[in-house]
Amino acid sequence: VQIIKIRELTADKIQLLETQVVDAEKRAFTAQQQLQWMEEKFKTPDGQLGDSEMSLFKQCQELQVLVQKKEDFIVQLEQQLEEQKQNRLQDAKFVEEKAAKIKEWVMLRLSEFEVENAALREANQQQKTQILELQKQVEAFEQKMSGGQGALGKPGEGQRLSSLTFGCFQVRGINPRVLTGPAPSQKTLSAQEEA
Repeated sequence: VQIIKIRELTADKIQLLETQVVDAEKRAFTAQQQLQWMEEKFKTPDGQLGDSEMSLFKQCQELQVLVQKKEDFIVQLEQQLEEQKQNRLQDAKFVEEKAAKIKEWVMLRLSEFEVENAALREANQQQKTQILELQKQVEAFEQKMSGGQGALGKPGEGQRLSSLTFGCFQVRGINPRVLTGPAPSQKTLSAQEEA
C-alpha cells in the first residue's frame, strides 16, 4: 500500500515538474525573441546607440540575464525530473525483487507441502495395507481355531482367541496367569488343578 502511494506521489511530482519545464521553456523563448526584436529595432544606421537606445540596451541585457536564470532553472528542473525517474525505476525494481522473493518463498513452501502430503499419503497407504494384512491373519487364525465349527464353536475358544490377540492374559479365579503361548485346552487345565 505504501509503495502504491509513493508511486502516485512520484507520478504527480514528475508531471508537475514536466509542466514547469515546458512553461519555463516557453517563457525563455518569448524573452529571447523580444530581446532580438528590441536589439534590431533600436540600432541606429551608423551602429551607434543613443541615450534611449542605451537604456533599452541595458534592459535587453537585464532580460538576457533573466533568460539565463530561467534556462538554469529549466536545467535544474530537468535534473530533478531525471532524479524522480531514476527513483521511480529503483522503486519499481525493489517492488519486483520483493515480489519475486515472495513468489519464490510461496513456491518453496508449496513444494514442501506437496512432498509432505505425498509422504503422508504413502504412510497412510502402508498403514491401510498393514491393517488389511492383520485382518486377514486374524480371520485365518479364527478359521484355524474354529475347526470348521464357527468362530466360537467350543467353550473357551473366545478366551483363547482374545488371549492371543490382546496380550495373552487369561484370568482364572483369583490368581491371574500370564500365558506366553496359545491357551491350553480344558483337559490340560483340569489336570493342572488336580495336581
